[in-house]
Amino acid sequence: MAFAQSSLPRALALFALILAGVLGLALAALRHAGESQADSLARTELRLMADALARELAARGTGLAKAAAVLAEDPGLARALVGAGLPQAGASLGERVRGFGADLALLVSLDGRVLLDVFDAMEPAADFPDPRMLRTAATEGSVAGYLGLGERVHQLVLVPVPGPAQAPAAWLALGVPLGDAELAQLRFPGDAHAYLFTLEARGGRLLAASSQGPARLALSNWLAEQSSAPAALHDASLAGGEHWIQVVPLHAADGNTLAVALSLPRNAAQLPIWAQPISLAAMFVFGLLAAVLLAWRLFARGDGSALTASAMAANPDSAAREPADLSDPITGLVGRDGFLAEVDALLRERPRPCILLVARLARWNALRDAFGDALGDDLLGALGRRLRGRGDWLAARVGDADFALFCPLDEASADAWEVSVRALLEVPVELRGQSFDAGIHLGSASSPGDGGDATLLLRRACTAMRQGMDGMGGHVAFDARFEADAARRLVLLEELRTAIEADRLQARFRPRARLADGRVVACALQTYWPHAQFGDMGMDDFLLVAEQGGLIRPFTRWLVSTAAARAGEWRALGLDIAVGLRLPSRALADHEVVELLAGALARHNLPPEALIVEIGDVAHSEDIDTAVAVVHAIGALGLQVAMADPGGVCFSLDRLARLPVNQLVIHRSSVQRMLGSAQDAVFVHATIDLAHALGMCVLAEGVDSIEYWGPLGFHGCDQAQGDHVGPRMQAEELVAWLARTDAGG
Repeated sequence: MAFAQSSLPRALALFALILAGVLGLALAALRHAGESQADSLARTELRLMADALARELAARGTGLAKAAAVLAEDPGLARALVGAGLPQAGASLGERVRGFGADLALLVSLDGRVLLDVFDAMEPAADFPDPRMLRTAATEGSVAGYLGLGERVHQLVLVPVPGPAQAPAAWLALGVPLGDAELAQLRFPGDAHAYLFTLEARGGRLLAASSQGPARLALSNWLAEQSSAPAALHDASLAGGEHWIQVVPLHAADGNTLAVALSLPRNAAQLPIWAQPISLAAMFVFGLLAAVLLAWRLFARGDGSALTASAMAANPDSAAREPADLSDPITGLVGRDGFLAEVDALLRERPRPCILLVARLARWNALRDAFGDALGDDLLGALGRRLRGRGDWLAARVGDADFALFCPLDEASADAWEVSVRALLEVPVELRGQSFDAGIHLGSASSPGDGGDATLLLRRACTAMRQGMDGMGGHVAFDARFEADAARRLVLLEELRTAIEADRLQARFRPRARLADGRVVACALQTYWPHAQFGDMGMDDFLLVAEQGGLIRPFTRWLVSTAAARAGEWRALGLDIAVGLRLPSRALADHEVVELLAGALARHNLPPEALIVEIGDVAHSEDIDTAVAVVHAIGALGLQVAMADPGGVCFSLDRLARLPVNQLVIHRSSVQRMLGSAQDAVFVHATIDLAHALGMCVLAEGVDSIEYWGPLGFHGCDQAQGDHVGPRMQAEELVAWLARTDAGG
């Protein structure tokens, strides 16, 4: 007893020293780990931002080059070069280039003199600012780069204006701005920003920035102190805070020294506020246990069995309890059950606003089918490693190709989390020497508004994600109407299945006429489902039900069979009218549609030009490669292919030029705005010119009155569809209408 009493102070003192030492070591280790994690996360975040910037600038450059190529082919420019009609050419060119978003348009002679400056950006009769671009263009046929005029920077292309025998007679320089507004439109996470600058002899000079105020001024001062390009990853004090800075040189054939600095606050990659108390508590518990064990080992007389027995008595189930669903072996992420348990625990311990996002890899099944299961697993593993690299969310694999993320909304908005998820999952993965882009569908549910437990939030986030599966990469937030719609769709699904099998769908036809002479040369098949409760439902009203219920194949069979049968009947009557049928986007995921079309032509003894197959932009397809292959196979049958409903500029110009498309359809919304909007008139005119340059016929929808006929004809549109041409009619009504109006003769 006396020994125990005399040893107690020494034991307590030693215990305190051990506890302090262990906690000190743990704090140092945590700090080092936090700094390493922050540095690694910053490098990853900035690299993803740089990749996103490069993709955005490349997309802008591709569109600009296409626009310049179309404008350079304008016969008015060639006539102006030989007929001294530069003022007239300038007026015409200015009207058209505004439609492409350009703010710089120059006609430059082969020896470098500016012949025409549409926007008066330079002094009259000046020399082109950078002769190196001209030399490169002369050598390579064209050039793309960046050009600074005063305090403004332009993304620029130089293309030849063809003269006699197609030899270059001059150069057309077309540029779009790259300034504050354009940088501000880039979607970067949190407080990250982009700064455009140029390096000069006296240091860097800031030209544009996505932020204003103190941050802009601080970055400008920092750049002014740089005599050469900063390191790829730099840290600097800006506006009272520590930042990482990544410099991205802008590649330019003209040798410009432009670059973009991407800044990210140092605290953006550290543990979130809610996780820090948990980390500190974990350190304290760890230190306390370590100190107890060391002290017991030094002062206890025995093998420690009493402590073990005491702990077992206090928690008799601890030895038998094992953590369930710890991780997914492919991704290293927690599985579905473990994720739900962790989310429920966080919701109970500290209820606060949060968001649960579900991301489905849109093309994963197609990639796995094409390249094998091993590549599919490798792709999942690579994306899992990206998701594990952040400490401010809970991430899990909750399905074959589904990831779930639980994120707090204390400091970051739902939009910021969306950008972060996109930055990790939409960047292509390099595997086996190739780049694979899986694409995502994204849905979310928020707490407390959409539910207070993990299972409900996950289910509703999945419901929202499925709502957006028509498009690629779209983010859909949960809405209570989705569940009501889901119940309604279940009823509609069975009714639609019966309607297709019993041939209860109806086809109505909308005539299409040539603007040159008003003759009807084609008609559009429009599908309707007469429903007892909802009335006549158009294809857009029931297509989602068909897609989600696996009815695309039977519906496509009905569509192709009906269009071919009508075309055959009309040709037997001597009516040379093509039938246009709009294929659902999901039909392009299956080569069966090619077999259906080939069989329909043979069965009804139709020439290929009797059918016009209308498609949407294949970029919206889950499996782009298959969709492109199907479209090429349809074109190989000799069928006319129309790109329908481009919606302005959402389609890829590069893809449009490479697909076997014979016709481009201008959406009715653009046509009906053209009389009251100069910008829409320019867009319609430019679209017509672009389609003609690519060898396509142009159809304008929405021509509902005679007022549209003259302007469309003046711009060179080929065909029109709308109330002024003719109403929707059933097959027999169309034949009678043609006989009365003689429009088909």
